[in-house]
Amino acid sequence: MTTVRTGAAESTVSAGSIASPGSAASAASRVRRRRILRRTTAALAGLAVLGTAACAGPPSSGSVRTTSLSQSHNNVFIIAREPSQEMSGQELVQSFLQALTGDQKDPSFSVAQDYLTAGVRSNWIPPGGTWKTDTKIVEGQPSITFDQEAPADRGIRPITSEGAPADAPVGSVAKVSARGRQVAELDRHGFYQTMSPDDISMDFTLVKQREGWRIETLPAYRMISVESFKRVYQSYQSALPVYLPTSGVQRMDQVYLTQATGQIDYTYTALADAVLSGRGPAQSSPMQLNGQVTVSGGEAKVPLTAPAGSAPILTDVLRALAATFAAAGTTQQLIGAATSVSHVTVTYPGCGSTCSDGQPVPPAHELPAVYWVCPVPGGTDSALVSKSPGGSLGGGQFTACPTGAGAKPRSEADLTGLRLVKDAPIAVRQSGDPTQVRAPASPVTAAVVTQDTKDGKSGAVTVVGKTASDRRQWYVTSDASRITDLEWDPVDGSLWMVDNHVLYELRDPGDQGPSAASRDAIDVPAGAPLTRFKPSPDGTRAVLVAGPDSGGQGGSQGTTGQPASGAPSPSPAAMVSIIRGSGLPKVSSDPSALLSDTLASATDAAWADGRTVVVLGVSSRNSNTLRLYKVYSDGSQDSVISDPEDAQSAAKHISASTSLINGRSSLWEFSDGGDANTSYVYFKGRGGAESYQEVGSSPVIATVLPD
Repeated sequence: MTTVRTGAAESTVSAGSIASPGSAASAASRVRRRRILRRTTAALAGLAVLGTAACAGPPSSGSVRTTSLSQSHNNVFIIAREPSQEMSGQELVQSFLQALTGDQKDPSFSVAQDYLTAGVRSNWIPPGGTWKTDTKIVEGQPSITFDQEAPADRGIRPITSEGAPADAPVGSVAKVSARGRQVAELDRHGFYQTMSPDDISMDFTLVKQREGWRIETLPAYRMISVESFKRVYQSYQSALPVYLPTSGVQRMDQVYLTQATGQIDYTYTALADAVLSGRGPAQSSPMQLNGQVTVSGGEAKVPLTAPAGSAPILTDVLRALAATFAAAGTTQQLIGAATSVSHVTVTYPGCGSTCSDGQPVPPAHELPAVYWVCPVPGGTDSALVSKSPGGSLGGGQFTACPTGAGAKPRSEADLTGLRLVKDAPIAVRQSGDPTQVRAPASPVTAAVVTQDTKDGKSGAVTVVGKTASDRRQWYVTSDASRITDLEWDPVDGSLWMVDNHVLYELRDPGDQGPSAASRDAIDVPAGAPLTRFKPSPDGTRAVLVAGPDSGGQGGSQGTTGQPASGAPSPSPAAMVSIIRGSGLPKVSSDPSALLSDTLASATDAAWADGRTVVVLGVSSRNSNTLRLYKVYSDGSQDSVISDPEDAQSAAKHISASTSLINGRSSLWEFSDGGDANTSYVYFKGRGGAESYQEVGSSPVIATVLPD
């Protein structure tokens, strides 16, 4: 067994001859470039289409060579087995599919082309081009099978044995199939999509030549396993954020670029194509890419086609391209790239002076303020305090929630005289540009759960502003303790509330006071009693968190709060779409489970940005420990946030946000916890950022409504 290290990562493979990066460099002078066969290190432990175990790598026969790619960015090594006369047809196809896992500096897949016949190779990918194809993701390892019904055209003898052996005579022909059960896909733009399991196969016709077996048919697509996808793209080629050209709140998504992610022009071209194409026709822009993006002197020039009447959307297109290119500069693929992008311009026939203005790339976003409930010392009042992680006031660090006798915290909303329900949720909203930093002192509107001081049980959802005159009840209830979530809607400014496992949309009742006319129950397909409803920053999706089903029956969550019979088994956390029209918003009836193989239960969830969700829950593998999990909203990746201090043992609420720390993207998590007497809000920064705590509970990031 041989261990190959790449930066902090390592994989163990069985090797016939594995060269070091240095020896590979010397071999390059003797072996032409396209015959140095490579494979990502993350694939070494049973990656791609080899049906190998975790400690098995490329077959031991034949030579194996390594070379580093984009080492200054992410230390990826590609390893694969060179085609040889000793290879059987099945082994050749296995190695060929390995070579298609994606190469950062090989957009034409020249590595894989040595497995093809010369005629097929010349008709595949033109010089300077790329192979835009779908990537089929299959469960388990795809199987490579021999088809005895191989054709016998052109006078070539078909193979009649039970395989395509290495010693078959020259001129023999065979058919080999790669088969698997597809469960997900990367489309040609790199968008990930789960799907119902379906058996797929890809056939290859092989011809035995003097140098060995060669493939005579072009691949229809790429095929990799779920495990391979997570190893390669979670560890080495991370997803790149993209913003779609929408007015108002921008929708954030992500793509996995399967080739050329270390080359500036190719990367920005692929990102621009994804921005303009979106996930299918419903998101496709009338403006489309018309050539390659060029980057020079900090300016990215994007050539477009602009059908008649599409000019009015140019502003949205420019804004989306600028935001996408800005985010790309913070990813591991492009950090430290020689050419950075500070300005985006577009060109299209007839645009005239409109094209010359362009759009500056927005500055890197910093962390927004975190808001939480702070008990005022010496009484029953509370304050809504705020703090930007690592922030200062007057040049020095400050405590937002002081605990000393006579201390008076500065409240961002007037809560004087209101008794807040202990550990109840809060919601905060602001107006402005979601891409800008929100200063803690900017005006906010907050929704809190208040308790009637007479009976200590009934209460209300009260919306408060900076002064007492801004105070108004939006909802009243006989038992305020049953309210488990409050969230402002980022699109229309209404308030989502979960009361006794039922989801409501609340609206400002005005001077008439709260009534049935100012609220509506919304059907939600939760598999167990609903406890949290977390809309995404753009308002198109939401995360549902469901608690244990006390009735022992999973099902759809109706407006009565009781699970309906005959529905799917419960999932602790799931993603749904919010469907908006002229009437009430609706929630899609086909939720997509999050962390379905990991979570036994979930307590809370939060959006860190438009594509990243953090879930607080208990693992099905360790039922005694609360942990935080990061999962992408498209379901493509999930991982535990490993520091056990990130999730407090008594945490009830979490919030999260992403920002740039020293030029790199960083994730912050905020949670509360404590004992019966004192609750604390914990600030935890990833990527070497600081961590600290303050007294208080229910941390949230403000929902931003566009001006």
